[in-house]
Amino acid sequence: MIDIHCHMLPGVDDGSDSMDTSLLMASMAAESGVETVIVTPHCNIPGEAANYPSRELLGRFMALRETIDAAKIPLRILAGAEVFCTADIAELIRAKKLLTLASSRYIMVEFAFNEDSIEMNSCLEQIFAEGLTPVIAHPERYECVQSEAGLAEAMVNKGALLQMNKGSLFRRYGEYAQDTVMELLARHYITFVGSDAHHIRYRTPLMGDAYDLVSEQFGRSYAEAIFRTNAEQLLGIRI
Repeated sequence: MIDIHCHMLPGVDDGSDSMDTSLLMASMAAESGVETVIVTPHCNIPGEAANYPSRELLGRFMALRETIDAAKIPLRILAGAEVFCTADIAELIRAKKLLTLASSRYIMVEFAFNEDSIEMNSCLEQIFAEGLTPVIAHPERYECVQSEAGLAEAMVNKGALLQMNKGSLFRRYGEYAQDTVMELLARHYITFVGSDAHHIRYRTPLMGDAYDLVSEQFGRSYAEAIFRTNAEQLLGIRI
């Protein structure tokens, strides 16, 4: 499996707080069948650490890779970010202040959970205009997606890709998120699954149980697509 959304980089956001925690997260991910993780620290959240590309941030990614390799954990680490959408996102893209997923033309974006659909669509249009494809993190958690019939379909039809959180399957984010993600899966609107892992005791990087549930309820071929092959295509089979 390939996990395209994980907060394993230590000391940069509300995810892993130390390299020791990151090693435990990496081990858990590998043991659950994950072979590659795109590590996606929060980025561009107003009033918090920007986590824009810098020598220091890229050095942290390198240190994580080297430490995992030294521990002989069979897990490939790629760099990315979970970018909080703000009105100036086009300017940030042009200024090369935002990391895409593994240096691809795909950028993972998140929104305030109470963001309205007008502002959300405006942000997506800016991203398309800059030649990137938005991958919307955990759409099932946004109130407008939960409440507005047809919104997810419209975003997918425009070319946006949807990444569900594996925890949503198990009501980790509440009943509405679970109901919404099951509907999105039933319609095959979900393109990727991410752990959105933050720790080893809660919001963990374990992915096997989620794969089994999707495979059982929506078919093995769809599970394979959203847990592996779609991400391989995103990465251009460069993993």
